[in-house]
Amino acid sequence: MARRKTACDMLAERLSAFLDGDLDAADCRRIAAHARRCARCRRLTKELRDTVGTCRRAATVPLPSGVRQRALDGIRALMTTRRGTS
Repeated sequence: MARRKTACDMLAERLSAFLDGDLDAADCRRIAAHARRCARCRRLTKELRDTVGTCRRAATVPLPSGVRQRALDGIRALMTTRRGTS
């Protein structure tokens, strides 16, 4: 028999969408209210929010000149080599 989903399960499934602002207002209120009442979900929400923030900050670090082009050239060369050996 399948286990019934708990409020914690629902929060975990929708947490990324909640943090990204992709849910409607009613869902956001339900998730926020549950996280206020549930220590485990409050901790999960904080951890994911912190992780997303870290990733967003890391994504804004500019690459040194030429790095992007060298990476693309390397990928193209690797793909060409692999196609030649298939």
